Amino acid sequence: MMTACVRDWRFPAGSLCAGALLLVTGAARGQAITALGSFNNTNGAYPWAGVVRDGAGHLYGVTQLGGASGVGTIFTVPEAGGAITALASFSQLNGETPRGGLVRNAAGDLFGTTILGGPQNRGVVFGLASGATVPTTLAYCRFDTGNSPYGSLFMDSLGALWGTANTGGGFGTIFRVDPGSDVPATIASFTFANGASPSSGLVADGSGALYGTTQSGGANGRGVVFKLSPGASDITVLASFDANSGDEPWGSVVLDEQGNIYGTTNRGGATNNGTLFKVPAGSGMVVTLQSFIVTNGAAPIGGLLRDAAGHLFGVTQAGGLGDHGVLFRYDPASGVMTTFAFSGGNGSAPRGVTLVADGAGNLYGTTALGGSSNVGVVFKATGFGVVVSPPPCPGDADGNRTVNFADINAVLSNWGAVYPGGSGPGDANLDGVVNFGDVSAVLTNWGVVCP
Repeated sequence: MMTACVRDWRFPAGSLCAGALLLVTGAARGQAITALGSFNNTNGAYPWAGVVRDGAGHLYGVTQLGGASGVGTIFTVPEAGGAITALASFSQLNGETPRGGLVRNAAGDLFGTTILGGPQNRGVVFGLASGATVPTTLAYCRFDTGNSPYGSLFMDSLGALWGTANTGGGFGTIFRVDPGSDVPATIASFTFANGASPSSGLVADGSGALYGTTQSGGANGRGVVFKLSPGASDITVLASFDANSGDEPWGSVVLDEQGNIYGTTNRGGATNNGTLFKVPAGSGMVVTLQSFIVTNGAAPIGGLLRDAAGHLFGVTQAGGLGDHGVLFRYDPASGVMTTFAFSGGNGSAPRGVTLVADGAGNLYGTTALGGSSNVGVVFKATGFGVVVSPPPCPGDADGNRTVNFADINAVLSNWGAVYPGGSGPGDANLDGVVNFGDVSAVLTNWGVVCP
């Protein structure tokens, strides 16, 4: 799950510029996008999703095609750059055409989905154990439980994998694969009225509620933002799109501490080239923050990354100088968007990418085209002003990086608080909820002083 740079209340936002509605820059000072490595069919081709980091200088991802059987690979590449290595190839029976990104557990095992392959050729949920070279089919998709899972998985604290199926079970499903099960359990079904054809991954808030988007369905048939509450089997529509606010959202959403939701649509907006949107908490409506108009990008289908100061980062698959797509940064406080165009050599057409950031604020992702063989690259973006949270300080409930009696008071004063998109006062264990776990975190780390 993409939580490396979720906003941390302990880190001040600093001063933000104001007044401008839109600023497009082709090569702002100090900004650069470089290809860390190129795909060549043998190591994979046409990656759709982004990458995950292991914290030790390596990136991991999947490609739709290429590899030993031509139906996709799981790859790795050093963050410092170098050759892209195929760790494993798909073979149709164990999956074909992975489009969703990977999720990685503490042991270094990787998990994901394919939209085809498996016993019924409806896709699979797979795992690749750390050090292994062959993906294991954890569960195969069926029409009644949902098929063609496009989005990335979400792993809960018990190791269960949650995802969305684009079709089947009506108009798609939300499913869960429990450890040891070989068939996805259908948790909820889309009915068109509550959305249809989900392609996004799921993200969770501090209470365990899951959020996502669908490409179509809803009040206007143009897609919805939805929520699945813990223990529920009914999907709640938080907002429906129309032609002005956006049409056909593909990517995952991101939440802030107040429960506001942000994302992108592939179409709609001022020139029908997509939008950057916000669903204010409890509003039931979509607010267009920016329309993509080709010069600043077009047709985004990826998710968003939110940094420690609330800035939003994403990519569009088209538009910009040369029509290779752009990387954009949006500041909700000022309404300013800055963009940087891909050039082809450093990548072209980033698809369903959710960017990830390292501790120095560098961004990483993939493009489906461009590079030395024009079948995609893994890229690194520098100089985009990503504000990174300070390292966590377990037990620090009041934000002063020292664990003492003041933290007990902070926990008690904020008892029961839930922070949907991160953490907040009283949340000593950074799980998004203030409860007995935070008391335990304070006592366990009593006297600690964090740098």
